[in-house]
Parts: sequence; C-alpha cells; structure tokens
Amino acid sequence: MNYLRVITKPTEDENIFNVYWTNTNQSPRGIVKVRVPENFEDKRILAELYALCYLLEVAEVVGADLAGNPNTTLYVSVGAVKKMATASSAKKHLIDYAKFLTTRFKGCPITVDNQNDRWLKGLEDGLEVTHEIYAEKPIEETIFLHSLGDVYLTSHVVERLAERLSEFKENAITLGAAWRMLRTYAKAASVVEVKKSDNRRASVKYAMKGRVEGQYYLNRNNNWIFVVADGKHGKSLVTAYPITQEFANSFK
Repeated sequence: MNYLRVITKPTEDENIFNVYWTNTNQSPRGIVKVRVPENFEDKRILAELYALCYLLEVAEVVGADLAGNPNTTLYVSVGAVKKMATASSAKKHLIDYAKFLTTRFKGCPITVDNQNDRWLKGLEDGLEVTHEIYAEKPIEETIFLHSLGDVYLTSHVVERLAERLSEFKENAITLGAAWRMLRTYAKAASVVEVKKSDNRRASVKYAMKGRVEGQYYLNRNNNWIFVVADGKHGKSLVTAYPITQEFANSFK
C-alpha cells in the first residue's frame, strides 16, 4: 500500500497556493508552490489538481511509471478533485486539468480528507518549497508511439482497451494494467506504420464526409494495432487493441 496526501492552502497572493504534500504517514515532505492564471475560476481546485498531477507524473514521488491501481490512495483536501475523477463535476473548464485522473491514474482510490492535517501541524514554517510550478496549461496526457513520437491520449481509449483486453483474456483487466500494456507495446521497436492492403474504399468514404482516414501502426511482434488521427491538440491515439494474425496480414 502507498499513498500521496496533499493539503492546499492560500497565500497572501490570491494567485499563489501552497500545496503541502507527503507520501509517508510520518511527516510532510515539502511544498509545491503553484501559481494559477489571474482570471481562472476555481483557483484552489486548479492548484490542487495541478500539484497532484505534477507530483505523480513529473516528480514521480510515489514511484516511477506508476499507474492507477487499488493499492495507491490519493488523499485530497478539495472535494471537487474527487468529483473530477468520477466525471460528476459540472466544472467543465477543469476537465483537461483532471485528465490524468481519468486515464493513467484512473483506478486509484481518492479520499477527501480536508480535516486531517495533524501531520502538518506546527511544521509549515520549517518546510522547504520542493517545486514551483505555473498552472498556465494542463500537463498533457501522452503516450510514446514508436515510429511517430508522443501522441495524445484520452480516457475513452484506455477504458475501451481495458474492456477489449478483459474480453480477449477472459478475465478483468484494470485500467492501470491496460495503460501499462498500452505504453509497453506502443514504444516497442517492432511498431511500424502500415496501410491497409485495399484501403481505397475506406479513403473514399472518409473523403465524402470531409475527413481524412487515420494512420495505422502495427506492433508486428504482438499483433497490436494503433490508430492515430489529427485531434484538437495534434496527433491523438484514436484506438488500440490486439488483433488476429489474419487481420495483421491485411496490412502491408
């Protein structure tokens, strides 16, 4: 069992928040000083989301290459953070900032614990600022695809992959396990761009709708197919799944 606990507190500057954090049950580890944009709504929520994402994905204070799992609990001090993870929040302007909770770290239990700051009492003044960050734009959720580079990742892709893998393997696959498998197979050197042997009909169909057919990438060692298309941020992973050898042979 491991966890990450954060408590977000305002400072004299309304655009700066101190996010106190710890990954032990003994004492605080430090402070993430988060500056938020001046005209942003829900500044405290944004500061906590951004610090949480930074600590998990950039600083990796809970572990390298960690993904969502039931044994990693996130203790937060703002209830809206938990709502963002369950897609039950009406705060649409925060969706992109919470994407890490619906993709890579979906599956981590989240507990709202805004009253329990005993681990922090009397120690605030002696703590060091371990990180200073500016929440100007979300930390993008990406995955590295060999032969192409980083592509954007959505929660839908991870969820559908977990469903497909569960059917394929005939047992439930967690979202964290699906993310790890996706990352491992996507970055493999055996991934190459391919085209369908007869894709003229598909190309015409897409052209009639004013769209361009996506790019296909195949992991030839594991028979996984990755489909990439242009999204609002750039190249985005549309879908990924294991395929049969017969299907793999339909690509060239």
